[in-house]
Amino acid sequence: MGFARCGADWPLGGCAAAGFTQGKQPALGRIQAEKLDLLALRQIALHMARDEPLWARLQEHTMAGQVQALQWQWQGDWQAPTHYDTQWTISQLLLRHDAPKPGSQPWPGIQNADVSIQLSSTGGRLDLRMPRGGTVFLP
Repeated sequence: MGFARCGADWPLGGCAAAGFTQGKQPALGRIQAEKLDLLALRQIALHMARDEPLWARLQEHTMAGQVQALQWQWQGDWQAPTHYDTQWTISQLLLRHDAPKPGSQPWPGIQNADVSIQLSSTGGRLDLRMPRGGTVFLP
C-alpha cells in the first residue's frame, strides 16, 4: 500500500511518497519527501493530533523552514520499529519554544539553521550550519 503526491494537489509543496507492507512478515515502511514546508506540516499536525501531549507540544513550539529531503525506512511497528534508518536535510530551520506550560522546562531553540540528520537503530549524526547569521536560543 502507498501513495505519492506532488504539485498542485499536494498542499505542502514539493513531493511526498510513502509505502508500507504488512502480512506474515514484520511490517516494512518507507517515506520519501522533498521540499516540504515545516510550517504547513505543523499546522496540519495541529489539526490532526488526537494525542493531547503531542498537541500540547506542538502548541508550545514555533517551527518553520523547508525539508529539502527526507528518507525514512523502518521495520516493525512505525511507533516502535525494530530497525530504522532516516536522513533529513532541512534549510532555514526555525524551532523555538515560545509558550512553555507553567512548571515545564523551556527548551533551547534555533533560527536560520541548515541541518542534516542521519539516524538509524545503531546510531546517528547531526550536522548544523548557520551560514546566514543564525541564532541559538538558550533557556
